[in-house]
Amino acid sequence: MWRKVEAEPKIIGEHLRRKRIDMGFTNVQVAQILGVCYQTVERWEHNRCPMLPRQRAKVVAFLGYDPGGEKENPADDGSAGILKPPYTCWPSVRLPKTDKRKLQF
Repeated sequence: MWRKVEAEPKIIGEHLRRKRIDMGFTNVQVAQILGVCYQTVERWEHNRCPMLPRQRAKVVAFLGYDPGGEKENPADDGSAGILKPPYTCWPSVRLPKTDKRKLQF
């Protein structure tokens, strides 16, 4: 079920969602373009986590315009760049193969 798209987006996450849907992209595709994981895109779109300045610059480049200087984090106390769990989203890492016989417990 699709959630509605704001007719008049107010925050950068709503602008991102509108642009993504207008272009026919999925969260995964936009995440690959922006260099983040898809969960991060979802969190931005629903204003559940703040953007770091470098991430905001990538989103503005994707949008093609800067939506303005709106306050991204309602509780913005200057710690908007500090992401804490559950907002951290680590890319999947492929670990090298290990010989299980050499592991000692």
